[in-house]
Order: sequence, then structure tokens, then C-alpha cells
Amino acid sequence: DFDELGDDQEHAEEESSMPAPAAERPKAQPFLSRERAISLQCELREGFRDASFQDSLSRLREKCTARELSHTKFLAERQALLLTVQSQVLPKYGFEASLEGVYHMMGDMKPYIRDQQFTDLAEEINRLLGIDYSPPDTWSTLSDSCRTLDAPPPAQPVRPESFNQRAQKKSNALRLLHLKGRHEYAGDHGDSD
Repeated sequence: DFDELGDDQEHAEEESSMPAPAAERPKAQPFLSRERAISLQCELREGFRDASFQDSLSRLREKCTARELSHTKFLAERQALLLTVQSQVLPKYGFEASLEGVYHMMGDMKPYIRDQQFTDLAEEINRLLGIDYSPPDTWSTLSDSCRTLDAPPPAQPVRPESFNQRAQKKSNALRLLHLKGRHEYAGDHGDSD
């Protein structure tokens, strides 16, 4: 139950005044209490509301609309602009001031994606950013994806090569050497095939 996880985290936070660095926190438990998640969202919202941020975002949109920027370039530049606010807020909550920190934050917010206050803030932030393609029913999957970004890839079983596969590799290597030798010979003597 997500509410129970949030309550447990609140008690743990009371014991320590500073959050644990991102590298030290367990991946399976949420890092943020509900109150801290809401506070983080409020700080992001205020940064994204800032007039100079909104002016910069508006100029980016205009460049994209005027085809001075491709959509891909617009998305990359918008992400860099978002990071100007995120990098100021995230470290206060124990996350790196980087895109990786953003992903960790998004992953840690999963317990609150059904919380009405949290959802209202997230939707307001998306409106400020002009993001209208992120419905709340997709946030759980997005959060899960963000949580597993730095998980090691599953081990792939190694199948031993068969005799035929080894023989084919040797044959290909010999052919390559033969062709290379013929090419060098032709280059040295001006001959061609």
C-alpha cells in the first residue's frame, strides 16, 4: 500500500534532518514522503511560472513554429531549459542536478500519482510547460521506467559455439586475409583482378 510506504518514510525523515544522497537510498522504497513530494512539485511549479522562464519557453515554441528549430531540436532545447529550474530544486530533495536526477525524482513519485493534490500540481506544471500528451493514467508506467533506468540489464545466457560456427568463423577470417593479401599484392604491383 503506497500510503503505508509514505507514512514509514515520514517517520524515517523525522529521525534525520537531511535526506540521504541518491546513491545511498534503496531503489525499492520511495525516497520522498507525500509532503516532500508536494513541496518539490510546488517549487518546480514556481520556477516554471517565473516570467523569464516562460519567456524563454515561448521563444523556443516560436522558433519551432517558424521552423527555425526541428521538433527534435525543440524537445532537446526545452529539456535543457527545464533543467535550469530542476537543477536548482532537485538537490534540496537529495536528487542530482541532472537529467538522471530528474528520472530518479520521477521514479520516486510513483506512490503519489493517485493523490489528488499531487495530480493537480503535476497537471498544472504540464500546462505551464505546454505538455498536453502526458495523461495521468500513463504516469505509473513512466515512473516504473524511470526507477529501472540504472538497474543492470538482465544477464543473457551465453551459448557455446558449435563446431560448425567456429569453423565458419575461421573460414571467413581466412577469406578476409586472402582477399586482403590479393588487394595488397595488386596495389604493390599495379595488377588488378
